[in-house]
This record gives sequence, structure tokens and C-alpha cells, in this order.
Amino acid sequence: MKSLIHNLDRKKVLLILEWCKNQFGRSRYVRKYPKLRVYRSTGNSSFEYKDGGLFGTYNLGTIIIYLGSHDSMKELCKTVIHEYRHYLMSVREYRSLYKDMAASGSDPEVISHIHPHEKECREFEEKWGGLCFSQLRKKLYKKD
Repeated sequence: MKSLIHNLDRKKVLLILEWCKNQFGRSRYVRKYPKLRVYRSTGNSSFEYKDGGLFGTYNLGTIIIYLGSHDSMKELCKTVIHEYRHYLMSVREYRSLYKDMAASGSDPEVISHIHPHEKECREFEEKWGGLCFSQLRKKLYKKD
């Protein structure tokens, strides 16, 4: 579908990221706000995603967003919120839980779906994605 892809750009992601900063504040685990990288492509992953693309990641203090994987502005809001939630959480705890799950024989793809942090981030994006989109809708669709 990707009908709105031509409207998605770095400025829109920055707008959503600023909304997240104002709404949720700073992580207690990381001193600085996250850096941002935005790619027009779809993200690559060894895991099978519903549409074959990776929406975004958070790693080493950087949120990465893949615009080519998104169908809509609302979906983009949800992705940025999801990755921002990862920024707010403990990376040390994430890795420890992941390591324990892997040691118990869980497949990495399964872990990516059942990991408690991933579950919490999905719930967080569902809770806040609609509000973010409704509050930013006019700005997100504004032509530059």
C-alpha cells in the first residue's frame, strides 16, 4: 500500500520525537536524549515481520526509523513511541532477560515477540499512538 510514503520524512519523525520528549521526559538510565537516524528504506532483519520490513530500532542511544516500512502517519507515531519506550527502559535489564530466555532454549525470533520489554513497548505504543497522532495530525499532514 505505502500510499503516504511520499509524505513521510525526517521532519515528521523529529516532530513525533519532540512530542515524546515533552510527554514522557528523559530516561533515568541514559543521560542524554536519544539520537535519531531516519532512512527512507525498509529495515532489514533476519526475522519475519508481517510486511517484510523492520519499522525501527533502539540501540546504543540511537533511535533508527525506516520510513519505507510505514503505511501511515499514525503507524509512524506508534513506531517512534515504541522505540522511545525502549530508550526509557533499562538496556541492561533487556539484555539480561534476553540472555536468560536464550539460555532456556528460546529461539531469537520468538524472544523478539515474547520479551517483556517488547510486550510493554507494544502496549505503550497502542496506548499513546492515537493521542500522539490526533495531537500532531495537522502538523504531520502540513505541506512544507
